[in-house]
Amino acid sequence: MLSAKDAAVALTGARRRSPGRLRPWLAPQDRRGLAAVALWSAVLAVCTGAYGLLVGPVLRALFGGTRLTWPAAWADVLPPAPSVESLRVALPGVVVGVAALKGWAAHRHAVRSARLGLGLVQRVQAAVHARVLALPPDVAHTMGVGEVVGRMVHDAAAVQQLLVAGYLRRARDAAQIVVLVGVCLVLDWRMALAGLAVYPVIFWPLDRLRRRLKRAARAGLAGRGALTGRMTEDLARLPQLQLAGDQGAARRRVSADIEAVASAHLDAARLASLASPLTELAGAVALGLTLWWASQRIAAGVVAAEHVMGFFVSLLLVYEPAKGLARAQAVIEPGRMALARIDELLMHPARLPTGDVGLAPPSQPVPIHLRGVRVHRGGRQVLSIDALDLPAGGLVAVVGPNGAGKSTLAWLLGGLLTAWEGEVRVGEAALGALAPDPWRRRVGWLLGAPSLPRGSVQAAIVDGRALDAARLQHAIEDAGLTSVWQRLGADGALGDAGAGLSSGERQRVALARALYGAPWLLVLDEPEAHLDREGRAALGARLRALVDAGRTVLLLTHDAELARAADLTVHLIDGRLA
Repeated sequence: MLSAKDAAVALTGARRRSPGRLRPWLAPQDRRGLAAVALWSAVLAVCTGAYGLLVGPVLRALFGGTRLTWPAAWADVLPPAPSVESLRVALPGVVVGVAALKGWAAHRHAVRSARLGLGLVQRVQAAVHARVLALPPDVAHTMGVGEVVGRMVHDAAAVQQLLVAGYLRRARDAAQIVVLVGVCLVLDWRMALAGLAVYPVIFWPLDRLRRRLKRAARAGLAGRGALTGRMTEDLARLPQLQLAGDQGAARRRVSADIEAVASAHLDAARLASLASPLTELAGAVALGLTLWWASQRIAAGVVAAEHVMGFFVSLLLVYEPAKGLARAQAVIEPGRMALARIDELLMHPARLPTGDVGLAPPSQPVPIHLRGVRVHRGGRQVLSIDALDLPAGGLVAVVGPNGAGKSTLAWLLGGLLTAWEGEVRVGEAALGALAPDPWRRRVGWLLGAPSLPRGSVQAAIVDGRALDAARLQHAIEDAGLTSVWQRLGADGALGDAGAGLSSGERQRVALARALYGAPWLLVLDEPEAHLDREGRAALGARLRALVDAGRTVLLLTHDAELARAADLTVHLIDGRLA
């Protein structure tokens, strides 16, 4: 069974070969489910057609009279028609059997369709998540949280509806229409041609509606992504909004986004609702033409009354699946737009190198050498280092003003960015030759404002990796987290983003998380942020202890006192060594 990452890679290749199509998302095991849905759709269609064929015999059984007659076109090839008495005996059981079979077929069709839809949405969400994890940080930040979440939640759900309420139901309704039209042709092909000739006339306005619905669906999906992003942004800076004492601007922005989404959805609903009146109008015209034609044929004595009733019932039964086709189209267009948005993300050209293919990274600290390195971000050069040597083991401080290139250097060493020119060597091997994922596991990260997940302290440190009690204990001790661990325990809840901890405690939990992977290169991005003088002094002592334990620590800092304690200080200004 493929992992989510492997599935994402395979699906991305399939999308490139056939973008905008649903077929590449269907797994091999879905073939059996699709065959079952097709089977139950056929059973439903046959049962619906049987209602039209049974109307005439039922009327003959109720009112009696002469023996039932077959349609003239089939009289020579069918056996003798049953008598009224035999109809009265057999028809109740037949009608009940058809109704029971149709109900069971509808149930099985719904269950099978739901299973296919759930499998599809799981694959879509897993592929989107895996693709996002492989996006370079710059690209992910540029897209925005709202857009990414919108594709994984709203768009994935729309793709699920595209399959279940769109394509599968359209196939079901189309099968019923085919069978019912066949019944009409069997009963009287001349009346069938007269009654059904009007339907092609509505294809042109329905196609116009489809095009407008597609535009409305695109606007609605984009609006939902913007709204999700706005809400995420406001929640992230909720204290600032509250402390400012003026939430009016935030409310106005969100209200404008809500209004835009509502307007797009209202437009889509209005367009979708027009399909039903058009279908009703076509049905009424078809019924009127059929009534006129049937009266002429009955008066001429060329058609039996029970055939006319069966014909009318079949024609009336066509209306519901015909309207179902229009309703399915209202689901298909938003689903196609959602699929296009997901394709856009999956086929984004930017991708981090991932996987275990390559040279095994060193397990112990080795020197790191940069030669002629040029890094571009956002279309401009942000780092230019002709020569830089980082020793194996030791505390290396990287200092400089904001925008000097400190984080870019760290991301480059961590494999989150790729140099446009030059070479980075880790020991004797080029960084690009190392297996990407194993190398990143040799690098531990601590951000100035660490993000902690909801859950327990232990879960935050282990962070989804295999639990190793000895490594966990070492990480807690090396990060100075023992007092917090003793106070909260392994299962102590952190709250949202570690809300139950102080800034220093959150930092120590994040440091323990970085150390749990036993990295030999530790990158700390402004760890002194939000710490008081006492906290900074404790941080300095902790950094020295980490170095003494045999690690290389890369410290990105504005703090002059921390920088003076480093074994090597690298000064960056405008992406260059000062």
